[in-house]
Amino acid sequence: MLNKINNKILPLITVGFPGGYKFLIVLVVTSLASAAIATDFSKMFFWVALLVTFSGLPVASLMVSPQFILTIKHKGILILLSSIIAFIVAYSIELHQYSYIDNLFIYSSALCLSIYEILKRDFLNNADFNSLFMASCLSLMIVFTLLLVLYLFKTSSAELILIATFTALMLPLLYLHTIKKPAPIANQSSFSDIAAGFVKYTLSNATSTSLLFALPLVLLAEMGDVIAADLAQVFYFTSLTYLIPHALSAKHIPNMRQYGIVPGDVTSFFLSIFIFVVFTSLLALPLIQHFYTQWIVYLMLFIAMQISQLSLPFSNVLMVKGQANKILKVNIVASTVLVILITLIMFNVTAGDNRAKLLLLSFIGFQLLKLLLNYSSAKEYIRVTH
Repeated sequence: MLNKINNKILPLITVGFPGGYKFLIVLVVTSLASAAIATDFSKMFFWVALLVTFSGLPVASLMVSPQFILTIKHKGILILLSSIIAFIVAYSIELHQYSYIDNLFIYSSALCLSIYEILKRDFLNNADFNSLFMASCLSLMIVFTLLLVLYLFKTSSAELILIATFTALMLPLLYLHTIKKPAPIANQSSFSDIAAGFVKYTLSNATSTSLLFALPLVLLAEMGDVIAADLAQVFYFTSLTYLIPHALSAKHIPNMRQYGIVPGDVTSFFLSIFIFVVFTSLLALPLIQHFYTQWIVYLMLFIAMQISQLSLPFSNVLMVKGQANKILKVNIVASTVLVILITLIMFNVTAGDNRAKLLLLSFIGFQLLKLLLNYSSAKEYIRVTH
């Protein structure tokens, strides 16, 4: 019975926890806080998620492949430099319009989330779901204690809620990682190889995952801040539905690292995600239509985000094989097509709801093109092993 829990239930809970955690916090804040606090919190939350795609996520992607052996020093240097550069770029684009306090808390929160993503990947690579489960439980206890304290002291601050959310997520995992005292790494990769791989994964993220997390900010620009709270609910509810695909991924990656690529496993992984995407999209239609006035836009966003998961089996194959160049090529080709479509839409359609819908249609096409290109790039590694 315990083995069944460890092998089936814990991976599902622990991999899906970050999405559930974010959705729960967003739902609590946007439902209970004032409209002004909910709007400010939602906008800053979107920026934190976007910044992490340029710092924590590329490092975590490097760690998937056995080709890259990173020390704590390597990870620290990469996170610090990349987060600073990403923040400077974001500041020059839009964050200069925010207050200094807002910017301080956005950057600090992004740093906490980046550290969390890297620590989580360490545990996932070793299939240590017990530690991840313990950390998840502690995170929930800490964040709701902090939110209760803020409520009791009548502190209405989107910034404090934001930093409480991400420090509570990071600290338990950081503590568990520290007390485990991992063994010294004997055959660490050279920093030049790691830096080169990091740049490739960062560019890949910039033309893939970052576009997904920038999408809510684009919709806000098209439709106004009035949709910020509802948009945050839909966006992070959709992220919560990634539970199944990411749990499957968490189980497949260690197997691929240890036993190689098995065609049947990759095919079943893809079919499982395809069925899941169709089912959840059909289920989301009446729910979104019932709860939200702008339901067409939100349903299109939900579908666009769900379709992005279809590429997961094939991009995982490429990551395990250390094929950063191929991943980058796929993302550049697909994003180039997307940029062309967006440019045509921007120059020919006025801002508003209709342009937002066209942009979402372009993003759906972008995800389908990525699926085709990822499959084409990965199929040479999907062979029968004897």
